[in-house]
Amino acid sequence: MALLKNISTDYGVYASYWKITEISLNLDGSCDLVLSGYYNEETRDANLLHLKKMEFHIDSNIVVHYFPSGLDMAQVYAFLKTTGEFGGAEDI
Repeated sequence: MALLKNISTDYGVYASYWKITEISLNLDGSCDLVLSGYYNEETRDANLLHLKKMEFHIDSNIVVHYFPSGLDMAQVYAFLKTTGEFGGAEDI
């Protein structure tokens, strides 16, 4: 699972394929995650370096509300599509 959304990078090209590459549930119930952006799915599958990383901190009250049964990855991606730059992203 991943998200499809063109987001500009410092390299003058867009990262369009976004994959959660790090996720942790903290003792206070909050969650930290990292999305790594790649040029496309093929560059990710080839284990090439990401073009951009974006870090997110999700407060515990949001975790409890959006993820009541735990950090189901489909729910996490669905939540990310409601935030900032990932609004309107498509599932891949």
